[in-house]
Amino acid sequence: MFTKTFKILSVCLTLSVTIFSQSNNPVKIIQNWEVLTSYQGPIISRDNVIGTISNQDKLPPVTYESNTISFVTTELNINARTVYDLQSNGCIRYIWQCPTNFLQMYAIFTHSSDPASWPDRNVRAFYTSNSGTTWDYLGAVSTSRAGFGFLTGRNDCRGVVFCHTANAPSGDVQTQMFTDLAPGAGTWTACALGIIGSEIPIWPNGVVTQNNYALVVSSVNATQGQVYRNVTTNSGCTFSGWVPILNAVNANSYSTASSGNTLGVTYLTSGGGINYVQSTDNGITWSSPVVIRNYNPADSTGTLRSIDMVFQNGQPKVFFGVCKVLPVAGSFFPNAPSFVYIWSPNINGGNPVLVDSSQGLRGRGEVDVFTSVCRGTIGTSTNGVALYAAWNRARLSDTSANGIHFFDVWFALSTNDGATWTSKTRLTNISGPLKDNRWVSISPTNNGGGTTYFVYLVHQQDSIPGTYVNMQPVHTSYMMHTKITVLNVQEPGIKQIGTEIPKQYSLEQNYPNPFNPKTIIRFDVTSNVKSQTSNVKLVVYDALGKEIAVLVNEQLQPGTYEVDFDGSNFASGLYYYKLIAGDFTETKKMVLIK
Repeated sequence: MFTKTFKILSVCLTLSVTIFSQSNNPVKIIQNWEVLTSYQGPIISRDNVIGTISNQDKLPPVTYESNTISFVTTELNINARTVYDLQSNGCIRYIWQCPTNFLQMYAIFTHSSDPASWPDRNVRAFYTSNSGTTWDYLGAVSTSRAGFGFLTGRNDCRGVVFCHTANAPSGDVQTQMFTDLAPGAGTWTACALGIIGSEIPIWPNGVVTQNNYALVVSSVNATQGQVYRNVTTNSGCTFSGWVPILNAVNANSYSTASSGNTLGVTYLTSGGGINYVQSTDNGITWSSPVVIRNYNPADSTGTLRSIDMVFQNGQPKVFFGVCKVLPVAGSFFPNAPSFVYIWSPNINGGNPVLVDSSQGLRGRGEVDVFTSVCRGTIGTSTNGVALYAAWNRARLSDTSANGIHFFDVWFALSTNDGATWTSKTRLTNISGPLKDNRWVSISPTNNGGGTTYFVYLVHQQDSIPGTYVNMQPVHTSYMMHTKITVLNVQEPGIKQIGTEIPKQYSLEQNYPNPFNPKTIIRFDVTSNVKSQTSNVKLVVYDALGKEIAVLVNEQLQPGTYEVDFDGSNFASGLYYYKLIAGDFTETKKMVLIK
């Protein structure tokens, strides 16, 4: 954990009935075919008005600048406008930037314009070749009715969409993978993953690795639905078969990510906790679950629907939400405070770090299983320097006539692996009429370096809070795209202080030692050829040998280097730091005293 300073400028036929409580009562969670609805209290009936998609021009852009951040928000494409406005039961991944060509990005949105059982519902795809300045509409991903998509992509910049649809040989509505023929072609090849006996996996979340293998997690619709994972055995459409993930919660309560050959799955547990498992051999074998957080009976706080993850510099970064729940009874309390956290094994000793919190909802209730802060997503910069988070936060003083809260999208970033975060920035309702902004998604990777970094987000916006799918008045929703510009980021702490080629690799004692809270570590990198680089890794461990920080992990030219370590987020005690360079390794001790 080293010091970094910076300045920032600038969607099976579904019939859903929702019943919800007064704000002081718990809300019973009921799972139906595709939506998590609420139970207890008076029925709120739907308007009799049938909505249509407007052909009006694009919404005007919104630009906001302060001393810390600059961004521009525009409607992504008029073909994303939808009356079907329940985008997920959990968190979404609706925007993806190609890691080998930053100009190319995909976005998806669940769409339907016919509320009479939504016969035209599908996942619509969009593509840009100019970093989001303009977006082309590619059409629907599936040739059959589909929904609840999840977006990723391949190294050759072809988009990959997981969704559930009847477009399969068996005719069952099930999870499938769709791969575009070429970047921006909009010609999708379907890959059916099959079913498990009488169980049909839906609600997918998936990722494609650097060698174009795929991992997908899906679950079965039932009161105690089973969650399954599946991986490809090659870079094509051959899957190894569904394997259960024990104790996991169904319906979008899980997330996936990859780094090299490492695959990660994090998931909410039936007891109100959260676990993480990973594979380092493309999904052949998997680790035992790592417990990120357990249910806390003292204050009844546990997890609900909010879970997302990425890898940053080879480390999993899990962003999740916590609220007051009763897992056995199947209830949650939207009027109680809620929280969003980040977890990684290399920050804060493996303990979750709080990113934001809010008092409970003060309106009549919440029809889409939202809490006051929830459904956040996370992304990184392509060079691993920055970590970005965005989440949905209720406007506690603003509700609709039905008593449903308006929501905003909030954003923050970290340049020390997630240990600390910038001040939170509200991205929505900066000007103009009050809007409801939900279902935010960040691209898992975002280009940037030097002094200029970019972050790409999408979210849903409309004029009435809550979804029409869950019985709120008819309204049209819009897909909004936000591009954030971050300037003058000080890239972290490794400095070359000498260019003379050392005779050998070496690791010096940190200074000062003991230290509080910062210290400097110096090391030498040698080579027989001046232009030859070495893969150098500098890692910090706690007294039990648990990795808590990766200070260096990159190719370095021969020379002498310094790197800062900041122990502000760690307890006093003995720590170890280890240099790995080629066949050379050396470990030394250091002491943090507060």
